[in-house]
Amino acid sequence: MNEKRLNRRDFLRVGSMSAAGLTLAACAVQPAPDSSAEAEGAMAQADAPAPEVIEISAARHGFDDDAVLEGEIISVFRESHPHINVEPIALPWEDYNTKIPVMIAGGTAPDTFACHPALMFQVVDAGAAIPINDYIDADSDLNYDDILFPGDARFGDDIMGLPLWTSSHCLRFNKDLFEKAGLPTPADLYWEDGEDGWNTDSFVEMLKELSIDTDGDGQIDQWGCEGYWGTHTLAIVRAFGGEYLDDLFDPSKCTVESAEVKAAVQWMADCVLKHEVQPSPALNLAELGIEFRSGVIGMGMAAGGAVEDIRPGREFPFGWDLVPLPAGPEGFIVWGDTDQSVTSSTTPNPDAVYEWMSWRSSAEAVQQTYDAGVLLATYYMPTRKSIFDMEAYNKPLADGGLDPKMIPQLLGHVKPDPFVYRTPAALKIIFTIVFEEIKNVLRGTKDIDEAMAEACVLTEEALAEVS
Repeated sequence: MNEKRLNRRDFLRVGSMSAAGLTLAACAVQPAPDSSAEAEGAMAQADAPAPEVIEISAARHGFDDDAVLEGEIISVFRESHPHINVEPIALPWEDYNTKIPVMIAGGTAPDTFACHPALMFQVVDAGAAIPINDYIDADSDLNYDDILFPGDARFGDDIMGLPLWTSSHCLRFNKDLFEKAGLPTPADLYWEDGEDGWNTDSFVEMLKELSIDTDGDGQIDQWGCEGYWGTHTLAIVRAFGGEYLDDLFDPSKCTVESAEVKAAVQWMADCVLKHEVQPSPALNLAELGIEFRSGVIGMGMAAGGAVEDIRPGREFPFGWDLVPLPAGPEGFIVWGDTDQSVTSSTTPNPDAVYEWMSWRSSAEAVQQTYDAGVLLATYYMPTRKSIFDMEAYNKPLADGGLDPKMIPQLLGHVKPDPFVYRTPAALKIIFTIVFEEIKNVLRGTKDIDEAMAEACVLTEEALAEVS
């Protein structure tokens, strides 16, 4: 006998019919209770097996603390979904990008797992996840237009996941240092004059005031900016009108030798070598205590998870807030992306996976975890536009000293969507090849033409390796 799995629409229809039947039965005239019948019924109910609980596993990159947090979130989820139990798995970032592909190849992938954009491309390319279009079409509770960065999940006509969280790789600033120097904050400039106030020119001039020798030994020991990650450098390049590759969806050629890319790299180099508002990447910043948490940096790098630093036990010992990278000739550009939860193609429980994924991604989850006292639990940054108006989102940020109105601004400056090139070589190109050659320029060990020429050779080799 062939069994047919109920889809979500069928399940809801059958559920509503069952509920209607129960209502009619409750309204019918009932016979006088018979004590022996009641006793037999109670015994039968006691002997009945408990409802089956479906077990699924869900992986994300993170640390042990993140697995504990996921456990707290799962406890809230089970209050409304007692038939599903989720086993949280958190793998360190440095292991995640190797272990998930190995698990996929061995047929042992978790039922659902989070994919940042570069990993998502590999997963889709390997056929390791299933499209969820049918589930979304049947889900009357989901307004897909409300989702942020849908481009990360779209592959042709297929929708491959729902966002676990969104991320904005922006800058954070030390409010105490700006106040001590008698300077307006970058956020003040942003809100007052937009691109005319907060741009690459005002960035340099402002941070010159913060880059000082505080102990008189002839060496700068308080810096305007700590520097950038690979995510920030690509955003800066795009703010100057440049690109690393010739096409977002089908890249085949390196373009970092363009005038626009070189102009961006020149600006970054001038911040280090000419204006001295940023320490050289040749220094071991952590060993020297030159990092944002130490309080000797005016502006530091921030990812979407930066909002978690207002949680108890993770706070900075000074006031801080977030702001976009300064505007370039093309305006404000911010790296932004999602970690999408996907449904493994090997899971035996795709329906339960979708129930978990859709709840975990929802505004409902934000509200329910907030009501349970688990603050900022379900996101780095919101997955839905509607979350921006929720007290459950705004109050924890405001209580932690952040301006909740800035988060929608940051996410609004993310372009294009998707932000990451669709190639398995994306991580290598963005975070290793081009990033290292830009740092060579900032160290003063190569000139721009030499560094970008080498970056192009290595980039096109990386593209050829995966074509």
